[in-house]
Amino acid sequence: MNHYVPQQKQPSLSALSRGPEQVISSHWKTVLPPLLLLSALVGFLYFIFRDYLRPAIPVEAAQVILLEEHESSAPTSSRVPSELLFQASGWVEPDPWPVRVSVYTDGIVQEVLVKEGERVRAGDVVARLDDMDARLALDVKRHALAMAEAAVAERSAAIESAQFEHKGSLATLEGARARLHAASDAWQRLAALGTNNASRQELIAAEQSEAVHLAEVQVAQRRAEALGAEIRRLQAALKRDEALVGTVDKEIEIAELRLARMTVYAPMDGMVLRRYVEPGAKRGIALDNPDSATILTLFDPARLQVRVDVPLSEAGRLRTGQPVRVGSALIGGVMMSGAVSRIAGEADLQRNTLQAKVAIHQPDMRLRPEVLCRAEFWSLPGKESAPHEDRGIARAERRGLWAPEAAFNQPDTLEGDVWVVAPGTRVVERRTVRLARERRPGLRRVEEGLRANELLVTYGAERLTPGARVSIQPTGETTL
Repeated sequence: MNHYVPQQKQPSLSALSRGPEQVISSHWKTVLPPLLLLSALVGFLYFIFRDYLRPAIPVEAAQVILLEEHESSAPTSSRVPSELLFQASGWVEPDPWPVRVSVYTDGIVQEVLVKEGERVRAGDVVARLDDMDARLALDVKRHALAMAEAAVAERSAAIESAQFEHKGSLATLEGARARLHAASDAWQRLAALGTNNASRQELIAAEQSEAVHLAEVQVAQRRAEALGAEIRRLQAALKRDEALVGTVDKEIEIAELRLARMTVYAPMDGMVLRRYVEPGAKRGIALDNPDSATILTLFDPARLQVRVDVPLSEAGRLRTGQPVRVGSALIGGVMMSGAVSRIAGEADLQRNTLQAKVAIHQPDMRLRPEVLCRAEFWSLPGKESAPHEDRGIARAERRGLWAPEAAFNQPDTLEGDVWVVAPGTRVVERRTVRLARERRPGLRRVEEGLRANELLVTYGAERLTPGARVSIQPTGETTL
């Protein structure tokens, strides 16, 4: 049985006759595309981050703020006094809800680092679980990965050795075939001469020699086939070993993730509303208790609302965006402004009330959730309240925009240019602003051109150009 033996490809005359110029040209064809791609990537990154590469100019800045309007700031013809419609009791709560800080894996609480009423920042560590078993599990997976990688290396070496033996067996097979061909040719020649020209002993010896060489060919062929099958078996085993390495590698990622989740971080800036655990408590993520995974809850003291149970006899006067004044015994006689943000979808039949949520515009920092308060519901100033009134409209009618006077070159002008700092990038743009005649100490009332909380450059504007990047310095510390 004949077998195909691949032969090495000999280099062509054209390949051997290439000169140095052709070699260099071929090299540039290989190197040039990656260089062009790298240049394009560098140009793209420079276009994206070019603002951060420029030196920042130190300036001082102040925000545009919203302030309560004086009675004299609105035209007399448009001032219509608001009417107190009704009052109701309510309770303070986070707006829109408290944030739960939960575990993402089962474990025993080792330590809790915060208490009720403490402030935290996003990313602060608030609790830790006992991580000894997680560390041991990670070590076990790392040892398993090392063993799997060693098995891959061993299997690769076995394949290389088998391939070398296979090549030798193929060479042996070719030699046996050559000897068989010579023996067969000799026997056929003697057989053609006949018994008259060749002795019987010579014919028998030639026939036996052919049989021996045929047996050698068969043995060499079977050995080559066996080595080929062994190589295929080893290659299949190598694929299984490599798949095992990938599986163990993923198991290590899972173990590392579980170890990282043994540390619990605060997801936001806020204040601790309630703590659910103490050291030694068990936390689980698949238990029936809805609080089984909760470590604590947070809320933002600057975002509070009031949950008000409005009697059904008064609920017909509720409107979204309706102005509300909120007071509480906790803060004395201070009254805070707010507006109805939403009205419940169904009434409470047992209490005979309809619940409304009142967003407090600037909550007093002393307020806490579940504090009892009293809410006064007023009609919209200047017009009768209408359903689905937007809260921003009610606030705009009661507040005005005020900008720092130092941001304007000519304090007495009614239209001037200011430098506005873009948030995030700290890049400035020049903007024309229309002002009113009303003034407050250090402030000018803005009619058009600015929005609340925008940053205006108050000192250091003489060095600025459109698109310049700035760094905000504390007041009085800018050096030019």
